[in-house]
Amino acid sequence: MTNDENIIPGVLINDPPMDKNDLNQIEVLSETESIVVWDELIDSRGNHLMLLPSDSWPAKLIASNCALYEWLDDWNKNTVSKMQHLLAEVWPPNKIIYIFWSRNNGVRTVHNVLYRNWINFLYEDEGVLVCSKGDKRAVILSNGRMWIAGTQEAQQENPRNGNAVSDL
Repeated sequence: MTNDENIIPGVLINDPPMDKNDLNQIEVLSETESIVVWDELIDSRGNHLMLLPSDSWPAKLIASNCALYEWLDDWNKNTVSKMQHLLAEVWPPNKIIYIFWSRNNGVRTVHNVLYRNWINFLYEDEGVLVCSKGDKRAVILSNGRMWIAGTQEAQQENPRNGNAVSDL
C-alpha cells in the first residue's frame, strides 16, 4: 500500500472508504504468485474470466444463466446488505481468500474484508473471481451478476457437480 491510504495501486481505489485495518489485511500478490494461484484454483488456459475456454468451470457456470443475484443496482447505490447476506454463507469470516481480476492481478485477504467491502473490489464491466485454497466454493462477480459454485478442485472430484450453483 502507498502512503496515500486511499489507494492500493493496480487493485482498488478506496471508495467508499475502507477501514484502515481492512486495508492492511489486503496483500497484493506478485504477478508470479497470482499466476500460480490462478492456475491452481481457476484454469491455466485463460488470462481473464472472459477469456477462459468454454469447458472451464467459470465459463460453464456463466453460460448456465443461473446467476444467484444481480448486484449492479446495489453497487451503484452503496447498498450492501443483500450481498453481505449471500457472502456470509460462503466462507467463515477469517478464511483466507484470493480475489482475481485477471490471471496476473490478484490479492489475498480474509473473507471478512470482502464481506465488509465488496463494493470496493468490483468494477461494473470487469469479472472478479473469488476462491480459497482447500475449499470447494468460489464466487464469480461479473457484469452485475453473482454466481456461487464449486471450484476446479470440486469439479475434478465430481465432474457432474463442478458447475452447479450452491444451495444457498
